[in-house]
Amino acid sequence: MERFEIHSVLRSAIPEVADFLQRSRLRDGADSVLWPEFVCESTQSLERRLRWLLVENPVGGECSNFGYCIRDDGGAIRGMDLAFPAAFQCGAKRLLAFGSGSFFVDPEARCHGFYLFKRYLSSPGYNFFFSASCNARSASLWRHVGGQ
Repeated sequence: MERFEIHSVLRSAIPEVADFLQRSRLRDGADSVLWPEFVCESTQSLERRLRWLLVENPVGGECSNFGYCIRDDGGAIRGMDLAFPAAFQCGAKRLLAFGSGSFFVDPEARCHGFYLFKRYLSSPGYNFFFSASCNARSASLWRHVGGQ
């Protein structure tokens, strides 16, 4: 039986993250109706976009954790909840949020997806959490942890 562990996604893993996301999108057909250009996007283009969103993000500052991933015994990424910091203004108050942008888990590691999501929700230093990629599949997971 294969073992899986949850790890932080660090800057050094961005090329591997881009490759995993590309494979997951092609496998699942994610965004193929609303955003067909993202499914056809090259891994290199996806990596450039991830560097902008995660590393060059002006809200991120010195952020070194870009979400969490599931790795198998060989160290390969088998699941991911990629996240990015975002700032919101509510009256005079500035709120810092952690946005989940890509939540994919290989079928073999799917039972670990819930724990991956819980780890993301326990990230310290944020006023709230949101998702830029919610869909019918993830709605029950959000409801289960008290989200809307």
